[in-house]
Amino acid sequence: MADVSDFRQFVLNGTSGLLWQSFDGHATDDAIVEHVLGMYPDHPESARGDCRSLIDELLVLRLLEPTHPEPDHEQAPDAGMEL
Repeated sequence: MADVSDFRQFVLNGTSGLLWQSFDGHATDDAIVEHVLGMYPDHPESARGDCRSLIDELLVLRLLEPTHPEPDHEQAPDAGMEL
């Protein structure tokens, strides 16, 4: 991943990469952490805190925006598309 404002580049491997790929803008951070930890049933006890720390660091670096709740209605298939 890259921060295009100052050209910093970051490489996320393994669990960090899976965590990054799980962000959808609507799921809560806790739900994403639980999803990722579910992929690793024998994860160490520290894994939950490690995931939370990564999320916090991505927020501080402004590489991630806070999540927004799911919309309470269906969106049109073309919602958000540029014309």
